[in-house]
Parts: sequence; C-alpha cells; structure tokens
Amino acid sequence: MSELSDPLLHWPGLSHETEEIERYTLGGFHPVHLGNVFRSESAVYRVLHKLGWGSFATVWLARTLPEGAEKSQLPSRYVALKICAANADSDHEINVHRRLPSESLHVVNLLDSFSLHGPNGTHTVLVYSVLACLPSVSSFKPTLDERRSLCHQVVQGVAFLHRNGVIHGDLHARNIGVSLPMLEEHSELDLLEDFQPDPHVVLHCKPHPSPKSLPTYLLSPINLADYFTSQGRSSPQMASVSAKIMDLGNAAIIGKPPRPCITPPNVCAPEIMFKMVTSESSVASVTFASDIWSLACVLFYIAADGQIIYSGGSNTDHLRDMAKLCGEMPSEWQKHLPELDSELSPATTDSEWRERLGSRMDKGLGDLMRWMLKMDPTARPSAEEVLRHPWFEQSEKRVERKEATEERLSKV
Repeated sequence: MSELSDPLLHWPGLSHETEEIERYTLGGFHPVHLGNVFRSESAVYRVLHKLGWGSFATVWLARTLPEGAEKSQLPSRYVALKICAANADSDHEINVHRRLPSESLHVVNLLDSFSLHGPNGTHTVLVYSVLACLPSVSSFKPTLDERRSLCHQVVQGVAFLHRNGVIHGDLHARNIGVSLPMLEEHSELDLLEDFQPDPHVVLHCKPHPSPKSLPTYLLSPINLADYFTSQGRSSPQMASVSAKIMDLGNAAIIGKPPRPCITPPNVCAPEIMFKMVTSESSVASVTFASDIWSLACVLFYIAADGQIIYSGGSNTDHLRDMAKLCGEMPSEWQKHLPELDSELSPATTDSEWRERLGSRMDKGLGDLMRWMLKMDPTARPSAEEVLRHPWFEQSEKRVERKEATEERLSKV
C-alpha cells in the first residue's frame, strides 16, 4: 500500500459539499456537532442539522428550547445559526443590521447574536429566520407571475438597503433566501426523518497538535425546499413565501472605508471586473451602481432560471460578453482588448439578447434588463427607479388584490 503524502487528516468518501477540514484551526471555524446546545442572554438553541457554509462561517438549523422560553424574547421556533470564524469581521455585519432603522420584509432581520468561546477562539453567532436558498425555488414550480413577484420583492430589499446608505456588494442567487413560514407546522422528528445525517467521520492519520479544534465528523448541508417536494408533499403556496436578501457580511456603508469586492464574476459589474482582469493598483469599490448590475443578473436568474452573463471561460471572456451584450466598450478597455471593438455592432447586440431571451420572456423583461445592464455605471437606474418599471405593474396589482382579499376576509 502506498503511503499518503504527509497527510494531516483523511476522511473517506468526503463530499465536495462540505467545508475544508483545514478551516478548523485557531482563528477558523468552531467545531459543531448535532445536538450541541448554545445559550445567549435571551434564548437556548439546539443544533439539528447543517444548512450551509461559506468563506467566513458555517450555518446550522436549530430550534429554541423550552428551558429558555420563559426568559426568551423568541417563541419556540426554528432558526438559522450563523457561526462565524473566529478571525471573521463579524462585528461589521452586526453594525450593518444596527444601521437599518427598522425591519424590512425583504431583507433578513437579525433575531439575536452572542459570543461563543471554543478551542479555535471566540466566535460571533448570528441568529436569523430559516430561509431556503433561492436556487431551490424552482422545485416549487412557480409561474411567471410568481417569479415576477419574487423579483419585485428582491428589488424592494435592495431599495431598502440603498435608502439607508448600505451597498450589499455581493448580490447573487445564493445570497437571496426564500421564507418558509410553513416550516413551523412540521416537527423536528418529521424533518430529521427526511434529512437523516450522513456524517463523514474524520480520521487522524497522524497526531494532531490540537485535536479539540476539529469536529469528529463533517456533514453535507441540507436543502429544506426538498422537504416540501418529497414523498408526495405538496409544494407550498408561493403567495405564502417571500424573498429576503441575506448575508450582509461584506456590505459597504456609505461614508465608511470600502470593502473588498468578492462578487462572483458572472454577476460582477464591468467596472469592477475590469479592475480584476487588468490587476491595476487601484481596487474598484462596490457602489450603488454595481449593486444594480448584480441585481439585474439576479432578476434574470429568477425570471428565466438561467444566467444572463455566461459563467464559463476566463475573466477576459466575461468582459467580452459584457461588451457584446451592452453594445459598447469603455475607452480604457481598448488597450487591453484591442480586437474587441471590431466585434461590436447593433446587430451583434441584438443577436446576444435574442439568444438570452428567446421565446421564454416577454418584452417587458428584456426592456428592464437592457435598462439596468449599462456599461456606464452612471447610466444605470437607481433601485427606486427599477421598482417603478412597467414590468412590475402586474406584480403590484397582484399584491394589491391579495391584500384587499385578506382585508375582506378579516371583516367576515
């Protein structure tokens, strides 16, 4: 048998959907196991399963325990615990939430926060409502009008942030959640029966200097939307769910130092993408206008269930796709992409839009996309202006009819 090349750890059959075990070190992730109980000043939480993980945190499905109910400001309910890495700038995310003057229907609200001391340091724990990830909404089979309504809600969330001087800076599909109010109707046993844990046990191949830093196993995250579409369960009524913007950890606050851009290339604004490609010394900061570009990409994803800027290829290919779609190229791009100017023409741009829109979308969405996806940041509309676009009129009328119906029923 050949020897492993100086391994620290070995985990047979480990799924690519789990976080890297190397993140469990001093300053990194806190080792979490199912059944762990965490206490804040206002509630007690028991971990039930993993919901996800990212660069700076792991996220866990939990439920408040009855023993804390008498002093808790929260009723017994399911929650999401975002347990930040010890070296993460988690205070920034809390400060962003504190800046927002009130709760928003379409931006996730911080329910609780507390500190957790562990072998890898002190971790901030942020408590949120449980949300399904936006890409899983397709399993609910929403109609075009329901997709339009979700789009309208996302724009409302962005407009709320911008009104309060906050630039999200990392808008993409996985940072949009969908509420699951019907989740509270289902017991922990029902959920866990569907999501029986499949732990990947961590085996040490040599002595580890800090064994308590490591979890004894890793888990793949669950998709709660699957619960409502499995075993013959009917999908939730889309009227009962709503879109909420998540993850304000990299949001920028107007008047404060800029934040590094971590926006994925396929939703990144061209003025920022250009800086990445050319490796110029000045790093482009996120702006309201760069949020609008990313927002347009998210809206197209919701409405058309696809990417408007193709994610394959190099960063230079992304610049080329952007220029062809917009039909223009900034002058500073010419020395880096000298051949691109000859490829641009009205016919090329029309062809690009026909390829993306095809017969799936109505003219109104195409008009909205072409309005928002401008190469010049100053030519893009504000979020408030986007809200008033005619494509959303049907969504607004649908909400008005729903509210009027609910009011009539309340009087019966």
